[in-house]
Amino acid sequence: VLRQDLQQIDNDFEADVEVLLKACEFAILHREFYRDGDFKKIDRLLEVASNRLMELQSEETPAWLAQSGNLVRGYRSTVDGSVQPLGLVLPDQLPRDRQVPLYIWLHGRGDKVTDLHFIHDRMNEQGQIQLEEAIVLHPFGRQCVGYKSAGETDVIEALDFVCNNYPVDTKRIVLMGFSMGGAGVWHLAAHYADRFCAASPGAGFAETARYQNLKPEDYPPEYEQILWKVYDVPGYVRNLFNLPVVAYSGELDKQIQAARVMEDAYAQQGRRLPHLIGPGMGHKYHPNTLADIMARMEEAAGEGQPDLPKQLYIQSPHQRYARHRWLVVDGVEQQYGDTRVDASRLDTGRWQLTTNN
Repeated sequence: VLRQDLQQIDNDFEADVEVLLKACEFAILHREFYRDGDFKKIDRLLEVASNRLMELQSEETPAWLAQSGNLVRGYRSTVDGSVQPLGLVLPDQLPRDRQVPLYIWLHGRGDKVTDLHFIHDRMNEQGQIQLEEAIVLHPFGRQCVGYKSAGETDVIEALDFVCNNYPVDTKRIVLMGFSMGGAGVWHLAAHYADRFCAASPGAGFAETARYQNLKPEDYPPEYEQILWKVYDVPGYVRNLFNLPVVAYSGELDKQIQAARVMEDAYAQQGRRLPHLIGPGMGHKYHPNTLADIMARMEEAAGEGQPDLPKQLYIQSPHQRYARHRWLVVDGVEQQYGDTRVDASRLDTGRWQLTTNN
């Protein structure tokens, strides 16, 4: 009945209802119930969907648009036209006269975190980070594949949705995440460096071969190794020089491997990766170290992206990602080659560029 009633409405906010109905339908169709309490999640989402639908039928501005705290909204994906969820944590009073920072938090792997469970968690939990004067965005990032493929698009579209609907200062967007979310931070910060003012990947993988403990004799065919370059972060490391990056690992966590790989990638370029280690920690944050990271991220958000940086860097084996701000590579000599541009702004105001491939 709710689905039928929604189809009678032509409203800019109908995705905020449909995303709840879709989650319930998928959970029932695919039997995504893992404990007895999960059935109550259906009741909760249908209750919220029903209330939202009645507000849309009244043709007044929906009340949830002024809601603070935890809020779930929906948008329509360009990947397949489906509605996708996103979670927000909104300050008690969003200012009308100024823009605020946006923090993006990428969640860890969860094979059971389907639409229903993601939405329910985002309605009821604050998440790993809490900020009083900033918006926190929790993208869904479908498929649980490290925010690549459709998951990558989900994050970028969720980011654009929030920037278009809330007073976000687009020069003060911070990207954070842990475990698979940390992998997503490595990936997105390296491939979309111009979208963020700072990034902090926590305990997430950064490339394929070493993470999988593959020996050269066990590598797949050459064409597959070439395709690794599309996503593997070491081949994009110079992009990370465009913004402050602070990596985190637990001292006892085997996932420290990823940050070590990126330390090597930085060192090969003559740079040092700031890498904070939680003493005695396994696969989780040390509270004091997380506080240190948050202080660094808040400092970076306070400064924001410079209007006119002195240097710009591009490194990309794939032309889809060979752009930063106004600088775009629109042709290469060798596909999947190490394509680079270093741009330096001279005192005269002119730019000097050095290129490779």
